[in-house]
Amino acid sequence: MPSQKINLWLAVLLSLVALGAMWFVFELRYMWFVNDSDFYFLRIGFGIAVVTIIALWIWSPSRILVPLIGFVALAFPPLLRGGQFVALDGTFTLWLLVPLLLLVVATQLNRMARVSRPS
Repeated sequence: MPSQKINLWLAVLLSLVALGAMWFVFELRYMWFVNDSDFYFLRIGFGIAVVTIIALWIWSPSRILVPLIGFVALAFPPLLRGGQFVALDGTFTLWLLVPLLLLVVATQLNRMARVSRPS
């Protein structure tokens, strides 16, 4: 019983840390001197990705889909509007790995908390 509560609280805490890290990397990469239309494009795209990740954690915590959506959240600006945003490069890929790894670990803790839950 205590391990179930610990896994659940660790999953929630690490989920918040992972989403915060993803937001931090996104802000540092793309939110420099953007105009109004780009601002809404970035906010709506990132918001959709975060809502999708949370929905996956609630209904079907997948260790493949969650980091895939996280990658899309951090890479969609240059993929959809390449001329307006900085292209993906090696340095950014290293920064991108940190929130993606946190998302995977948070998803695994979420899965462990679900398995240990009594029916």
